[in-house]
Amino acid sequence: MARFRIVTALLVFAIVALALSLLLVGTVDVPAVEVWRILTGRPSDYEPWNFIIFESRLPLVVTAALAGGALAVSGLLLQTLFGNTLADPRFLAYPLGQVWVPDALCLRSAARLPLFLVSPLADM
Repeated sequence: MARFRIVTALLVFAIVALALSLLLVGTVDVPAVEVWRILTGRPSDYEPWNFIIFESRLPLVVTAALAGGALAVSGLLLQTLFGNTLADPRFLAYPLGQVWVPDALCLRSAARLPLFLVSPLADM
C-alpha cells in the first residue's frame, strides 16, 4: 500500500509539473512570477500576458488533461467490454521483467526497422 501511495504521489507531481511547464513555455516569454500572479488572481501589469495565459495556454492545459483522461477511460472500457486478452499482463511478459519486448516490437513496426535489429529481442 505504501508503494501505491508513492507511485500515485509521483504521478500527480509529474502531471502538475507538466501542466506548469505548458503554462510557462511558448512563443512569448512570460516570466514564471507573472504566470503565478495571473493564476492566483492578481492580474499582470502587462495586459497581453493575462490574455496569453487565460485565453491560450490555460485552455491548452485543460484540453490536454480532459483528452488524456477521456482516452484512458475509453481504453479501459473497450478492453473490459471486449475481454481483450492481448492486454493481459501475462501475455505481454510483464511478470518476467521483459516489458521492453512488446514496446520494441511496436517501435519496429512504427519505424519500419529492419527485422534483424528487433528479432533477437522477440526470442528472449
